[in-house]
Amino acid sequence: MSVFVKNLNSYLEFYGIRQNFLSIRSGMSEDKVSKILNGKKKITESEMESLSKALGKKMEYFLESFPEFRSKNNEGRLAFYAGEPNKNQAETAYRLVEFIENMDEVLNSSSWYLRAGSGIDEF
Repeated sequence: MSVFVKNLNSYLEFYGIRQNFLSIRSGMSEDKVSKILNGKKKITESEMESLSKALGKKMEYFLESFPEFRSKNNEGRLAFYAGEPNKNQAETAYRLVEFIENMDEVLNSSSWYLRAGSGIDEF
């Protein structure tokens, strides 16, 4: 099994990310993702790129070593599930996105005012 696949498996396990989520995000079949993750299929460079991109990472990220994903400490774990959200879940997700966008605006404005008040001309 390649370093990439070992690190990817550690990452998925640490964050509780399911194979079907990765399959949907990467556009690969669940069977193909399963075979890659279980070392039954040799992974190609384009597959590494697709799987990395599906997780919001660059391929190089999984080619490095990261001991934090080998830890048994599950504090702060995230879980991802694939499938259709119900109406309540969808509404909650939209509200969270809106909240995050608003927070981003507030933080950007705050940063702008701090720089303006310090006399920095670069915006």
